Amino acid sequence: DFIKDKTPVTVDVVFVDPQFMYVKVVSNIKYNVNATTKLSSDIRTAVLSKISTHNTTNLEGFKKTVYYTKLTKDIDSADDSIVSNDTEIRAIKIINPAIDSDQSYEINYGFPFESETGVVLNTAEYHYGHTIQSSAFTYQGNRCILIDDTRGVLYVARLTGGIVEVKKSIGNVDYTNGIVTIQNLVVSNYEGSGIKIYARSKTKDFSSTKNVILAIKDEDVTVTVTPVKLWRILKT
Repeated sequence: DFIKDKTPVTVDVVFVDPQFMYVKVVSNIKYNVNATTKLSSDIRTAVLSKISTHNTTNLEGFKKTVYYTKLTKDIDSADDSIVSNDTEIRAIKIINPAIDSDQSYEINYGFPFESETGVVLNTAEYHYGHTIQSSAFTYQGNRCILIDDTRGVLYVARLTGGIVEVKKSIGNVDYTNGIVTIQNLVVSNYEGSGIKIYARSKTKDFSSTKNVILAIKDEDVTVTVTPVKLWRILKT
């Protein structure tokens, strides 16, 4: 006879803190003033409400996908007077570096990035910040951001009067695998609760992985509304 081992089996449950990826939404709306009595502010409020509802209905969870066409259709449906929307979305990851401390990061977005490498016309042409940009922080006494050069190098760039001045290479961008590497970043301050790293996806739709919550926060939505006059001509 076989002797059965009656030793109790224990299972260790490991809880992993969820990570977050957010969506930056910039939408420029045109609406027909001849089709409504509403003000631009009313249209903007309606659009913001639609984006919020889209987030609650379709996102705010693990392994979610933001579908660009679905989002823009929801924006169009905010009011019958809307004739068009020009909307851009980017993925956001947030880092929280310790102040005045040397910090390095490997940030994996989980999808390929868009790159302009294929359309560079000559070896001297760089399109800084096309794929990767960040929110502002203080670096060596200057107000700076992070930008890429579409060639795979990440830079710290100083912001002065609306002009971006590249200061120092600080890491790398893997466009194929969607990974941003930051090396030896020392900041003395940053704006908001963290440094937001904005990334442009290779496709207009992008998804979060199984341990990442994807969501749109109100603070990351910018809506601009422009009235236009369109007339319907009746033929007799």
